[in-house]
Amino acid sequence: MTLILALAYVLVILPLNAWIAGAIYYDAFKASAPGRVAGIIWFAAVVLIGILLHPTWLALLLVLSLDAGFFAWWIRIASTHDRDWRPELAVMPTAELAGDAVTIRNVRFARYQSLDDITPHHEDRTYSLARLRAMDIAVGNWGSIFMSHPFAIFEFEPESPDHEPPRIGFSLEVRSLKGQQFSLTRNLFKQNELICVAADERDLIRRRVDHEKNTQIYLYRLKLRPETLRVRFHEYLDTINALAAEPRFYNGITTNCTTGIYRRYKANRPPFDWRVVVNGQLDAYLYKLGLLDQSLPFPELKEACRINPVARGLPDHNYGNTIRQGRPGFDDIGPA
Repeated sequence: MTLILALAYVLVILPLNAWIAGAIYYDAFKASAPGRVAGIIWFAAVVLIGILLHPTWLALLLVLSLDAGFFAWWIRIASTHDRDWRPELAVMPTAELAGDAVTIRNVRFARYQSLDDITPHHEDRTYSLARLRAMDIAVGNWGSIFMSHPFAIFEFEPESPDHEPPRIGFSLEVRSLKGQQFSLTRNLFKQNELICVAADERDLIRRRVDHEKNTQIYLYRLKLRPETLRVRFHEYLDTINALAAEPRFYNGITTNCTTGIYRRYKANRPPFDWRVVVNGQLDAYLYKLGLLDQSLPFPELKEACRINPVARGLPDHNYGNTIRQGRPGFDDIGPA
């Protein structure tokens, strides 16, 4: 029994308190030097308790009591909409349904001179649910086999064959503050809220293709039944309204760009897989499920769906058709 308790201390208590030390640094002391000292002292104290206090069950009881006191404070940290946000993340979208029509307010179409020189523009757009016809998934990857950034794009029937189909993108992201860069470590704690951006696809793609030099964008059409397609669209509408009504913290594992929407799936939810959390292989998982085009082996499909060479510097006119033309799964896309 003593050996089991000792293993529990090493394998469970120490990792938990390493995380608590990080929460002390970030959440209690706002990533300041005193917070670093406090976090080190906390973890060192837990280690020393495990070494010096016997029997082992008493050490476990003492540390768990300290942990309970910490969590009683930590769970009271509340998320908020009232912070000094980056300008492109300052406005929350919402959606309104009226019969067949859905109006999405504050759809973003930002212009990017650089990632720090952004001119945000927002407008309201109305779509007909009866004309909803497709869902695409774009996956941004910066060379990591572990992490990527997927976002959804919904497509509607055009008013006429001469018009490009209307499209709307949704991207779950960290709602960063002015001057703040993404940090996976920081976002394991209560440091940033979650936002579901509703945006023109040109905004979401250009940001990454034109200004994130190491990011490759892979664009796939999902194979969904009409009823599933409509459910997925409504799930995103529910998500933007829920986040506008009640802020929620982003978390790099439990509430990120993939898990944040996966948890809201109501129908035909794919089986949970580690690639939903460690999402660098998310597109390979979708291929395995048969949700992507199967005409090519996955490595060839992935390369065929990489849009950077075509999308970089592409003007607005016929943008969406041009980046899709000739790619596997987009057989209905006419010439640009």
